[in-house]
Amino acid sequence: MLSLAFMCSRQLVSDHRSLRSALPLIPDELYPLLFRAAFLDKDMLVLQDLVQRWPFSVLNLQRLLQGDGHHRPIQLFEKENRLCVHTIIMSVMAHLKEEIARQKEGQPLRKKRLRLLDMTGIHDNGLELDPYTMSLCFFTIVLAKSCIDIVNRQIEEAVQVSKRRRGLLDAACSSAADCSPVFLELRADLFVNSTSYAILREALLVGNQGPLHLQCRDIRAEELSLRSTMGLLELLNPASLRQIDLRFNNLGLPGLNALLPYMRRFSRLQSLKLPYSNIDVRRLSATAEEDLQNFASQICELPALKDLRYLRLFYNPLSGQGIRMLLQSSLHLADLQLVIYPFPVEFYLNPTVQPDFSNPALNGCIDHGQVSGFQAELQEALVRAQRTDMVWTTDMVLHRPPEYLSL
Repeated sequence: MLSLAFMCSRQLVSDHRSLRSALPLIPDELYPLLFRAAFLDKDMLVLQDLVQRWPFSVLNLQRLLQGDGHHRPIQLFEKENRLCVHTIIMSVMAHLKEEIARQKEGQPLRKKRLRLLDMTGIHDNGLELDPYTMSLCFFTIVLAKSCIDIVNRQIEEAVQVSKRRRGLLDAACSSAADCSPVFLELRADLFVNSTSYAILREALLVGNQGPLHLQCRDIRAEELSLRSTMGLLELLNPASLRQIDLRFNNLGLPGLNALLPYMRRFSRLQSLKLPYSNIDVRRLSATAEEDLQNFASQICELPALKDLRYLRLFYNPLSGQGIRMLLQSSLHLADLQLVIYPFPVEFYLNPTVQPDFSNPALNGCIDHGQVSGFQAELQEALVRAQRTDMVWTTDMVLHRPPEYLSL
């Protein structure tokens, strides 16, 4: 059931002209409700006005739109909500440009002004996998272009002012870098591939030269070369990064060993994912054995990655006995909460046929009776060991990695 305050907010939002004239008189504490109502009703004009007059120093998109006892959470990147998200970003840029213009004209800055736009966590539910949602790649490009645009505009203005001086570009860049107390931090989770790499790199390079500071909390990079990945890690702020996800990069053990020293600077790193890195440990040469030992020792040197909480083993051909041994070995890991394990190889009805792992039923490739008995056996072992806090499952969809991480 909707709260009375929220229903009144929706009524106010429905009359844009009246709301706009009344905004200076509306108490600050009503802005979050009005914002949610405008987002829900897809009223772009009201969203623009609310963002540009936002009375708080922080605008946290996920917190404003998450559910509570009265309201369901709003899925931010569903098809019909994409324009709202884009409108918010553009409105924040307009707000920042307005503040810069006020300062240049010698006008006093507003005491209540936005200093942080937090857009982290809005893809935590995996919505970027849906073709009808705004992809994380597109979202990253929009943010990067905004950062570059506002710096370029400052440089152009500085060039016009100092066009009769020597060293025009140096003077312009200096003006942009020595920018005013007017700045805004933009915190986001970013996705990088061959499409978005160049523009994101440029945005991070100019990040300290302009009023818009792009800070990355979680980074996901796909199909990047070793050199590009190294360059990207060098540009990220160690104080704000908590998760690195490098996948489909075909780096192998030598590439990963070259990258790990770059990760030591991230003192707040709480999650490192390296799927599909092209490592085959079944047939190791002497050199590969040495590389693997080097990799293990470097992982142990990462300052924040000390406690294993989530272990995913699904695509490995393990026997039932091997899984039992792994469970017994994991019982002493107090922080381990979730293990995704594969169906034992002896449960396949036809071991020569590669099952379709995308199908929960595996297309009838396994003996479900044996699977049920095996799952009950593992649960009994957890109960006997008093580790019912730990989940062992084959379900990769229902049991997503829990959210351990927070800024």
